[in-house]
Order: sequence, then C-alpha cells, then structure tokens
Amino acid sequence: MNPHRDLSPSDPTPDNIAIVSGYWKVKNKYSHQHYDLWFRNSLKINQFTFFFCQDEEHIEYIRSFRGNLPTAYIKYSLTQFHSNQFYRDHWVHPVHVPSPELGKIWHEKIRLMKLVKDNDPTPREFYIWCDAGVCVYRDSPPPSQRLTLRDIHSLPHDKFCYSDPGNPPHDYHHFAGTVYIMHRSIIDTIYNLYMEYVQKCTTMYDDWRCGSDQVILTEIMRDHPDLFHKLSYGYGMNLKALYDHHI
Repeated sequence: MNPHRDLSPSDPTPDNIAIVSGYWKVKNKYSHQHYDLWFRNSLKINQFTFFFCQDEEHIEYIRSFRGNLPTAYIKYSLTQFHSNQFYRDHWVHPVHVPSPELGKIWHEKIRLMKLVKDNDPTPREFYIWCDAGVCVYRDSPPPSQRLTLRDIHSLPHDKFCYSDPGNPPHDYHHFAGTVYIMHRSIIDTIYNLYMEYVQKCTTMYDDWRCGSDQVILTEIMRDHPDLFHKLSYGYGMNLKALYDHHI
C-alpha cells in the first residue's frame, strides 16, 4: 500500500483511532448528486483518515470536501479489488444490491481495514470503516472535536462493535453495514471468517444475498455471537455512540 499523502500529511499526535473509508463512482442506491450534498457534512470527521479512491481525479474530488483534515489518499482502482476474484455477476438485486461493482465494494471493506492495519506507520488501537456518505451525518456535520477514545478499554478488544439495523430488524440481516469498529487485534480473525462465509454463501444461496456484506456478517454473527458486541441500534449509530459516550 502506497498512500498518496495530502500536502499536509503528518499526523503529529496520532490517536488511538483511525478512520478507513473510500469512494468509487459506480451504480449505487442513490444518485451521485446525493453524494455531492452529503459529503459536505459526512466527510468532516476530525480524525486521521485513510481514504481509498479510484484515481487522482477522485482524490481531488474528496479533497475538496476534506479540506485540511488529516487524510492519507490512496489510489486503489476497482481492478485491484480482491473481491474481483470471487464475486459473481448474478449476485445483484434491484433494491438490495443494485450492481456487481457496489457489491464488490462492500466485500472489500474489511480487506481495506486489514491493509491499513498491516501498513499503518503509526499503528492505532482501533480502526473504523466509515461509509463516505455515512447517514447519521448527511444533513449536519459531526462534532468538530477530534474523534478519539479517552479510555481504550471502553470498547472490547476481542469483539466486532456493530450496530443493529433497529426495530423491527430486516428479515434478511441483523447487522448494519455502514460503520465497522474493530480493535486491531481482531481484524484478521474477522477477515478470515468473512472470506470463509462468502464461500459458504455460494453453496447456501448463490444469489443477491451473497453480494451483501450485511448478510455475510449476519451469518457469521449467528454462528459466532461471542465475536460481536452490539453498540447501538440504527445505521451508523455506532459511530455516533463514539462521539456521545467514548471521547
């Protein structure tokens, strides 16, 4: 991984959290005009962020929203995705998985967290995948203060901290895929299980459900509940919980 750094890339006071995110312009659930509006708020998280983009043009696009917030920009094209090796084009659904490219992005998230964890020059305790257009901060920006943990033991180190979609839960998943929160020590375990369960899905369903990270993680959680910690209810609310309770 060779981060393309911003003009002011240094992180002189590295905290115990780093954000991992990315954006690729593919057929999505929403128009790209929506993202133009959302990014004005959702990309304002004040914490060092490893941001993956298709190319230099997309880096400049994201930089226009991030401004001077500390960011490592990483060129990572869709052709580099590991998920290209196993994703099947029929794992689509007009509502749940609108395109194979979007499904591949969802399946790449934990791998990108692992790449960052393995290559971070200043290793952090926790890594957080955050969708670039995270829903809880689309209409208004996140708090301006730096996102960090006062006490690194306020979150479990051996569990995937997730948010339940809420009440009533969806009938096909009980895991909100918007934000992943993991201590560095569990990322490899979750990544290996994720790859195992993607393969299992090809024999269990082999349909659009195999294209959904939320379905895959729900299946893992069903078999390995001891590896998961429900932090909140609602999409992206586990990120909000960090601001509300843990900084």
